[in-house]
Amino acid sequence: MIGGLLCACMAMALWGPPPAVAATRELAVIPPGHEELFAAMLDFGASRPGDCAFAGAAIDRTLIRARYLCAGDDVAVELRHPQAAATSALRTDRFAVVVSSGVAPPALLAGLTARVRAREAEFVWTTVPIAGDAEEETSYFPTGRSALSIAGLVLAAAVTLGGLLWRRLRRRAISPAAGGGVGEAAISAGLALLLCGSAHAALWLTGESFAAMLRRAPLAAIGARAGVVVVLAVAAVLCAGALTRFARSSTARLAAASLAVAYVVTGYVSSLAPDDLHHYGTLSTNPPDTTATETIPGQAPVAYGINRLGFRDPDFTEARGDAAAIRVVLIGDSFVFGIGVDDGGTLHRHLAAELERRWPERRFEVLNLGIPGNNLASHVAMYETATAKLDPDAVILALTLANDLSRWDEQDARRDARRWSAFSFVRFLVGDAAESIWAVLFLERETTNAGLEHLDRQLRRLAAVRRAAARPPLLVLFGFQAWETPVADRLSAAGDAIIVPNRSTQADEFIPGDGHPTSAGNARSSAHIADSLAGSGAWQRMLAAQADQRG
Repeated sequence: MIGGLLCACMAMALWGPPPAVAATRELAVIPPGHEELFAAMLDFGASRPGDCAFAGAAIDRTLIRARYLCAGDDVAVELRHPQAAATSALRTDRFAVVVSSGVAPPALLAGLTARVRAREAEFVWTTVPIAGDAEEETSYFPTGRSALSIAGLVLAAAVTLGGLLWRRLRRRAISPAAGGGVGEAAISAGLALLLCGSAHAALWLTGESFAAMLRRAPLAAIGARAGVVVVLAVAAVLCAGALTRFARSSTARLAAASLAVAYVVTGYVSSLAPDDLHHYGTLSTNPPDTTATETIPGQAPVAYGINRLGFRDPDFTEARGDAAAIRVVLIGDSFVFGIGVDDGGTLHRHLAAELERRWPERRFEVLNLGIPGNNLASHVAMYETATAKLDPDAVILALTLANDLSRWDEQDARRDARRWSAFSFVRFLVGDAAESIWAVLFLERETTNAGLEHLDRQLRRLAAVRRAAARPPLLVLFGFQAWETPVADRLSAAGDAIIVPNRSTQADEFIPGDGHPTSAGNARSSAHIADSLAGSGAWQRMLAAQADQRG
């Protein structure tokens, strides 16, 4: 009876809902060869509706972005696939018309919509398969399980039942008082495995519940996990009680200890994540050519498109497509990536529009190299890679303080999850909660002496990278939060960088309850960065040198 109860408890732990598999989805893209069609749609010639003059357009794989100069205001309008725009956007049969920056006069939007409707029959979207979003993991067993660990637990249940049956058939031959035998050792070994499995599953699921609370998961889902934890805890207690009954001889105790160690070693090795991440240089990035959707409480779902290099859309090439354009690279964490805002609301989108508005005679290409979870050490590594591969004219290093002064980040977590380390072992025990534990232990929440020492080391490393570069780009340091005096002093002494000064912020610049910048916050940050560039002699000299060099 005990064996049957133990196996029933373990079956509930093992055979919960299976892990979800990422679905195959499609992304609508713009096929080549439609440049003349879009020029006819977007260029009004001399008619100038709303007193707006066409100032150029570009195709960014999944959308067409046009600029208009309207009575001194720079207006950016995008043509997107209808499913990639908010429900409030203007629509034709095949496009959504979205104003991404500036204030568009109604006459401009009416005229543009009419021209698109008149010509859109000549255009057909092309779809490409992408890896879709997986459903939330709902398995009640550690995600690191493998065929070996599953087989081991099934074998443990079989051994336990077999041992109990053997004991029943040979009750007189198997006597705990007589020092035990093969049957006692088999029963003890099976119970030890079941104890380890149920206790581990309870610990892992407790960690997952904690991580789900931090992700603001529904209470019902957390409650369901808690119920399974109780069942697993009962199973572990029953296993422990039965083990104390059967494992009385040294042979039985040795068998139980050996199988417990084998479970931990086999489970831990199988939990080490394979090195299947996408890399750019030495850094892991997002899976290329994918989309992910995030729902932040109080906001509409936000879709993040990832380009073929693993960064946020739009796509770009390492080699310059336009030799005369000023290439600006943005490096940072989730603030630069644009968590919580759609494609038109990111810092790099607003900065591109602001630079084109300030210097209309120049062309700019602004690249978004933000990776969520990265901190200063990874920013410096990204700077080195970007300088070597992308030939930028300027690099804007956007810091999120005091978090960026931490000596640990998501890059360390990804590396440690794939090798023998304290982090990977804790991750084997408690699942995703390991990252939360490491965040509590190692992430800086205020400026400390350890954080400042880390800043000094990374600034020296950055200076060495710049000295080794054949053509070091102009370096701009920008902070989403105010520079504290110790940080500002170190940045000022770091060399030839343009340091964007502090500015006052407003409540609508950050997502409530989340902290990431809103589209309005990114727009104001872009204007502030452009103000600093306009007042910098180094920026003006770079513009002049770039014009002379590229003709």
